[in-house]
Amino acid sequence: MATFMIPGDILASVGTYGAGAPETGYYAATIGKIEAHPTRPTSRKMALTFDGFTTNEWMNSPYDKDGNVLPGLGEDQIKGQVKGIKTIFVAAGFTNEDMVNGVTDDWLPGRTIYVEWHSAKDLGARYGKVEGYLTEARFNEAKAANKVPGIAAASSASGSSTTAPSAPSNGAALPQTVAPSPSLPPPPGAQSLVR
Repeated sequence: MATFMIPGDILASVGTYGAGAPETGYYAATIGKIEAHPTRPTSRKMALTFDGFTTNEWMNSPYDKDGNVLPGLGEDQIKGQVKGIKTIFVAAGFTNEDMVNGVTDDWLPGRTIYVEWHSAKDLGARYGKVEGYLTEARFNEAKAANKVPGIAAASSASGSSTTAPSAPSNGAALPQTVAPSPSLPPPPGAQSLVR
C-alpha cells in the first residue's frame, strides 16, 4: 500500500541532489518563471536554466505592479534596484529604446540572458551562483576568445590556463546593437522609473 503519490509535473519541476551544476563559465540561460516573494514586496525570484541546470536568482524592484514606488525606500535604494533590473533587461537583449516607456517582469520569461556563473567548487561554498550578467556581444567575444572568469583560473590546481566555456566577466555593460525585440506590451503606469 502506497504512503504517498507525487504528481509527475512536480517531479519534472525539480532536479536531484548532486545534479551537476555546471563549471564556472559564461552561459546563455533561459529565463523561466518569475515569482514574488511571499513577505518581501521588493523581491522577485527568477528561474534560470543553462547547461541542463536550473538555479534561482533574486531581483529587487522598488515599484509595484501598477508602477507605484513601494513605501519606505530611499532614493539610493530605488536607483540601485532600478539599475539592477535594467542590467537584467539589457542582458536579456532589451535596448533603451525598448524600455523608453518602462518595463514589466512579464517581458522576461522565455528570453535568453547571458550570465557569468561561478561554481560552488570555485567559490569554496555549498552552492554556485550567478555572479553577473552580460550583453550578447560581450558573451560572444568571450566565447570566441575561449575565456573563463578569473575565479576559475585562480582555483585551478594547475593555474596554467584561463580557457574554457563561453564569455566576459562584467555584466553591467550598456546594450550594444541587438536585434529588435518583439512587440512589447506597455508597462503598467508608464511613468518615470525614478521619481
